[in-house]
Amino acid sequence: MGQEPIEPKKKTVVSRLAESRLFRQHGQAVAVMAVFALVGVLTLSISHGLYIGRPILAHPPVGPIMGLEDKCAGVTAYGSNASVQLRTCTGTAIQTWERSFAVNSTTGGSTYAIDNGNYCLDVKGGAKTAGALVVLYGCDGNASQQWVSNSDGTLVNTNSGLCLTDQNSSAADGTLLELYTCSASMTQIWTPPSPLVLSSSKYEPANGQIYLGVDTDASRLATFDTAAGITTHPAIVGAYSSSDENLQSFITSLSTSIPGVTPMISWNIPLTNSQITDGSEDTYLETQAAEVKAYGQPIFLRPDWEMNDSWFPNWNLPNVTPAEYIAAWQHIVTIFRNAGATNAAFVWCPGSGNTNNPSDARLMAWYPGNDYVDWMATDAYPQYDPVTTFLDGTDRLNYMAEIAHVYNKPLMLAEWSPNLPNPDTAAPIDLVFDWAEEYPTTVKALVYFDYTASTGDHTLVDHPVGAAEFRKLTVGNPNFLDNVTQ
Repeated sequence: MGQEPIEPKKKTVVSRLAESRLFRQHGQAVAVMAVFALVGVLTLSISHGLYIGRPILAHPPVGPIMGLEDKCAGVTAYGSNASVQLRTCTGTAIQTWERSFAVNSTTGGSTYAIDNGNYCLDVKGGAKTAGALVVLYGCDGNASQQWVSNSDGTLVNTNSGLCLTDQNSSAADGTLLELYTCSASMTQIWTPPSPLVLSSSKYEPANGQIYLGVDTDASRLATFDTAAGITTHPAIVGAYSSSDENLQSFITSLSTSIPGVTPMISWNIPLTNSQITDGSEDTYLETQAAEVKAYGQPIFLRPDWEMNDSWFPNWNLPNVTPAEYIAAWQHIVTIFRNAGATNAAFVWCPGSGNTNNPSDARLMAWYPGNDYVDWMATDAYPQYDPVTTFLDGTDRLNYMAEIAHVYNKPLMLAEWSPNLPNPDTAAPIDLVFDWAEEYPTTVKALVYFDYTASTGDHTLVDHPVGAAEFRKLTVGNPNFLDNVTQ
């Protein structure tokens, strides 16, 4: 993300933890729980040939496996023994493969993982005969998951010596992939993922720098600024639209009342009944794109956030599937691009955790594709869950930081805050800032949720202890920014 990969810091997990605010200020019991959480992350990462997060190494090759007629190998759903098929490339997660760094010393092969390391390119039943189907299976590094990419373009399964092949020499969508005797025919020529080219995303600050932001009403912004010790204004001020509301009112309100601030609009766009992809909302979307273009300054758009949860029926399951969500998102972004609204940065923001959806609709099943996302984000509240769950539960903060790193996207914590009646302490503030500190090349924005809601009082002014800790960590520190880089 804007610089060459860095070498790992020569510190152990335990030594890094001992130096953290979490250990220094909140005691050994919390630290011990965090050690177990950290060890779990390291084991998972190393077992997939990848070590990201703490500390960060180079990006692995991530992308499509492209074959006949520039179509892509992928699946229609994750799961063991799911058939791998050739289909028109969409750039989505179900066609995105992560090629392992490590080459197996015995076979010379690499693994190709999908669903963020949960499933790998494998051969059904470990078969070694021509015609054996290629499928997904849980990543365990077994012999049938080892593949060698040859200079002639073939992808050889080292367990059988046979090549990845389009069944029946077909390029039709849905064509199954199988093993067959290697001949370097056109049906056996593949372009595997290449290493990512590191470059900055739209409005991304330098590594180690973080935008401070707030979700609040403009009338309460001065109160937040005082509590947070911000003398000008936050870099980002967020607002929430109602269904199909015009964006111009938010742009005018924020830019007039808070000159120099960068708006982030959490944009409520109903997706049910294919109303976006069928074109029936194009006039509305084109109007919004024209208004954003006319504004001409940086703006973050966060359409239909927390899509992987269950409380937004206009864009959550069962009313909207991941495939429908992705198609709608891509349609919206395309309209903005066609209108020349290049000042809009699109923020893809799932909720932290996935307790409400089936396993085949986990977080990355909703990812619209790298070409359609400028920033990744998530929403997470440090007093809702135990520390270990908050950081290392399924699809939680560390997972999101690792995914953002792999996909080379800056990460925003788009909603976070402590909440009364939970105790007002420094711990939840420290937890979030310590987490951000662990990922200096990935976490680039922290946007505080400064509202009173059904979940309690989140306002910083009503957390005097937390506010004092916030000020202690940020005031006078040049790495916390109050202006967005253009």
